[in-house]
Amino acid sequence: MRAISRRSRPNRWARHSPRLTISGAIPAAVLVPVGGFLLAYAAGLWLLGSRPRPSHPAVRVVVAGNLLWVAASVVAVVAGWWSPTGAGTAFLLLQAAAVAVFAELEVTGLRRARSAAA
Repeated sequence: MRAISRRSRPNRWARHSPRLTISGAIPAAVLVPVGGFLLAYAAGLWLLGSRPRPSHPAVRVVVAGNLLWVAASVVAVVAGWWSPTGAGTAFLLLQAAAVAVFAELEVTGLRRARSAAA
């Protein structure tokens, strides 16, 4: 049993994790802190979303953060930071597009809340 677990794929991945990246070329030294930030960001979003009426200024901060994320993702691709693979470039652009959709939905929600309050 021990020989099987030593040769298993997850164990090999764990031993070589600094070289593994979702986009093929972005180093783990970048991805790990960004992942930690995103976990904290998700916790903040959960806290904000758990309120019966989210604070409009807080939602604006979230929208601004999402737009900055989109801009940074596009700049990373255009500027050639880290030289991601083709799949990595596609991933960066797709996640930027998804975050842009979230930002638009958040702005729409703010507008609807403002018109409902008026």
